[in-house]
Amino acid sequence: MKKMILALLFLILAGCNSETIILEEISNIDITGMTVAEPTEEDTAPYYDFTEGETKTILGRDITISDIQQTPEIYLLVDGVSGKLLETKKEEIVNYLRISINKIDLTDINNKKVTLKIEDINIENNQYVLIKNTKTTIENRDIILTESRSNGNIEVTVYETNTNKGDDAQIASGETVEIYGLTITNIENYYRISQYALISVQES
Repeated sequence: MKKMILALLFLILAGCNSETIILEEISNIDITGMTVAEPTEEDTAPYYDFTEGETKTILGRDITISDIQQTPEIYLLVDGVSGKLLETKKEEIVNYLRISINKIDLTDINNKKVTLKIEDINIENNQYVLIKNTKTTIENRDIILTESRSNGNIEVTVYETNTNKGDDAQIASGETVEIYGLTITNIENYYRISQYALISVQES
């Protein structure tokens, strides 16, 4: 009898020393009051969204959209230099930036919007951008773009720096000519609104 009582006490003591694990039921959390932030529309280079009259600094330049017309026709300023875009996807150069219309939103006539594709020209070594009737000095020569035509041809005049000694030439798209000590290649030209030409130049 005494042995049975001792055994029973041992079992009781052993039970008191064992760890007790308590499982608690987790109630459902009410999330109906939580607000989820909606994604905001952000510019993703090289595409930039503008409203009419808005100015943004892109690639270090202040670009202002002056007027958005349905035709489409976009008037803008790039660091104060005026430019115009006439067709969707048709690239123009405005103050050394490549700019084209990606899309226009005129659903709200009081809040007209346009998305532009804007990129640097990114010229390589020995490449230059000429602007019509603007002198560019290269390799001790003054080069002037006198004409940029729809067929891809450009006309340039090359002078000795600060003199009237020089010569002119017509250069077809992709063609290379030697003129007054320089070898000039017509890489690309713009003619529809403002006349530009991208050329490469080396001494002959």
